[in-house]
Amino acid sequence: MNYDIAKNRLLELHDSGLTWRKIAQLDEYKGLKHGTLCTFATTDYVPKDPVIRKKLGLPEIITQTAYRDNKGRFTKETSR
Repeated sequence: MNYDIAKNRLLELHDSGLTWRKIAQLDEYKGLKHGTLCTFATTDYVPKDPVIRKKLGLPEIITQTAYRDNKGRFTKETSR
């Protein structure tokens, strides 16, 4: 699920008359704070916490580390 779909889903629930607190109590969003749901749906906030991202159906953040040797070349491991 991408960001727009997740945001639209939350906004649809809110527009249907549910409060952010009621939305946070739904099984789908249980464990998330109502303020987090509101902030995500109404601003450009993008959660970094993997638990929040999973609950919202957002993709994982994958970090990649690049190491350089003494001459500035990329290597697979840290130089010792």
